[in-house]
Amino acid sequence: MRDTEEFYRVEAEFARWAQREGLENGEQFILSRYLEADKKTLEAGAAGGRLLLAMQAKGFKDLAGYDILPEFIDAARKRDKTGTIDYSVQDGRSLSYPDNSFDQLVYLQQFFSVVGNEADRKKAAAEAFRVLRPGGRMVVSVLSMRGRSKALAPLFAWLWLLRTITFRSRSLQNQPWLRSGNSPNYSALLDRGPYTYWYYEQETIDFLRAAGFVVEAVGSDAQVRAGEFYDPDKLPPNAPFAGRFYLVCSKPK
Repeated sequence: MRDTEEFYRVEAEFARWAQREGLENGEQFILSRYLEADKKTLEAGAAGGRLLLAMQAKGFKDLAGYDILPEFIDAARKRDKTGTIDYSVQDGRSLSYPDNSFDQLVYLQQFFSVVGNEADRKKAAAEAFRVLRPGGRMVVSVLSMRGRSKALAPLFAWLWLLRTITFRSRSLQNQPWLRSGNSPNYSALLDRGPYTYWYYEQETIDFLRAAGFVVEAVGSDAQVRAGEFYDPDKLPPNAPFAGRFYLVCSKPK
């Protein structure tokens, strides 16, 4: 986890994360269709507050967000001119919020892909389940292995070869960052961390179900453009796919 934190500190220096603005198409689609502006909402990995500020502008009232880096939270607080968003420095694997604190959770910045190793991801999902009230909803996005494998087949081949000849057992779903700040991350060619985790669709559904969530709807940026997500139990194996993978979940009552 420490390597990931340090990486984000480099990113923050170049304002790539701390000063971003506006909503992406997938975020806009999910927030408008699946979340309610009058519900108490928490965002994980809020960084510089981009998403929460956009939600605030859309009329969301009771907003909170956390990030593990104090630098990001300082930037987010400065950008919130109303001073009404409750930002805090927290580790998603061990949150200080009481049980059942929030009506809605926003995990739309690929949080589960960057939080750490498999054990860390399970802890973070368990904590999300704990702080969400029964009947509440969580929206999630993850980095997609399917989209990644099409775009970066030469890198996959290189990493597979490198890991084979060095006897590393790391899955190809663990990928080094390709950029650091405003420059290429050349250490990725040497297979050096930190790593992000790229999910397959059914794997992500199973992961969230194992944490206790009911998965209601899923889709990629292709389904965002079409304006309709799939039932997770009726996900066509050859469905059009692009970009990230999104999931809409709830906590049983």
